[in-house]
Amino acid sequence: SHKATQRSSQPASLHFRCVGQLRTSACCSAWPASPPATGPQSAKHTAFLNMYIPAGSFTAAQAAMLAAAQRLFIFEQLIIFPLYYLPGLRGLAGGDGRAAKFPCSISWMTRRGLPRHCTLCFWNLGWVCLMRALLKDGDVAAMSFADWLRAGFMMQMYAAGFTTVVLTPMKGPDVAMGASDALHCYAAMLYVFDHFIANQFVLGVSAAYSVAFVAASLLCGVFQ
Repeated sequence: SHKATQRSSQPASLHFRCVGQLRTSACCSAWPASPPATGPQSAKHTAFLNMYIPAGSFTAAQAAMLAAAQRLFIFEQLIIFPLYYLPGLRGLAGGDGRAAKFPCSISWMTRRGLPRHCTLCFWNLGWVCLMRALLKDGDVAAMSFADWLRAGFMMQMYAAGFTTVVLTPMKGPDVAMGASDALHCYAAMLYVFDHFIANQFVLGVSAAYSVAFVAASLLCGVFQ
């Protein structure tokens, strides 16, 4: 409706400081900006937060697109497991079928079959939503220098992920990477590292979650 469009286009003082989930528009758990805090401790806290992302944040429309990207990424990560392992699904579209490996990496799981087709679809759709939000849905004239820096970094991150996911699917010969997987390996390492930078300096995710992400990624790397 016109009213909904007008509301979503207005600059909303929505701080995109994620603590495990996105804070979006009213229909998706909106969180208005907190009232200005006072006192020396509050000033220190505000200065610390501004090291990561300025408090200007996102409009309601941007936050809604970021929420859509989040849901697409999470759905893609969850759906590939039944597509890879469930009888009746695991052999479709050139999948591994009865030869499915357990345990295995996501790189191995999504290299062929339904998990790969699903990843190519939903992972790229998630990135479309994410970049639309960061580019202010095409309103580039309203973008500041900092907005362009964040968008540029995220384009670099997408390029690393595109190289990993689309251009160089893992070849093996087994669940461990082979000699022909060097480009996939290095691009994947860059893409994983980019998540930490994006969380801290672009999306304003809590540092605790970013540290947990890095620890989990290192642990996965050790086991792989």
